[in-house]
Amino acid sequence: MRIVEGVPAAESKAVARRLLGSIPLADDGSFQVQVPANTPLQLQLLDQDGLALRSSAWIWVRNHAAQGCVGCHEDPERTPPNRFVKALQSPAPVLNLPPEKRRTVTYLADVKPIVEGKCLACHGEGGRPPRLDGNPVGLDRYLIPGEARRSRLLWHLLGRNTARPYDPEAGAPAPAPMPAWTGVLSADEVRAFIDWIDLGGQP
Repeated sequence: MRIVEGVPAAESKAVARRLLGSIPLADDGSFQVQVPANTPLQLQLLDQDGLALRSSAWIWVRNHAAQGCVGCHEDPERTPPNRFVKALQSPAPVLNLPPEKRRTVTYLADVKPIVEGKCLACHGEGGRPPRLDGNPVGLDRYLIPGEARRSRLLWHLLGRNTARPYDPEAGAPAPAPMPAWTGVLSADEVRAFIDWIDLGGQP
């Protein structure tokens, strides 16, 4: 599970996102984590590729508060019984870095260097569309901000459709994978694209 902090974007009323970190789920699906107080947070459940399956609404905790959820807002007939969940049997991971050390993933800082180094040979001036030299506009129609798994850009990088069965794109043919001769992206480079899109595709 990935924990994301919401911060007001300086240039607009939009909410920018910073990555607080990721934590594992216990075998029974439970988790606990210590997070900054009075800070808008979003929980993102990840699949085996690190793509967000689902994102929560914005939540927060107050100073010295402990919050829990056992399914109170679900169908009462399907709410599980209270039990001592496995995540509470170990100390909570602490994701409380100072704000200046919380990671933001942006196009200019994290994605553009990869695009310039690995993509412009095919998608630069005189190459095949989309044109990617200089800005993310060429990528916009191939991504869904906040949902990398539904974004055709990721399908191109991974060579397969990563949409889930409940997504509108489920069953759609994946675009052709990157040609091998262009140079394969490293796991860290693919992760930069995933995090960039799942955190909102910030410029």
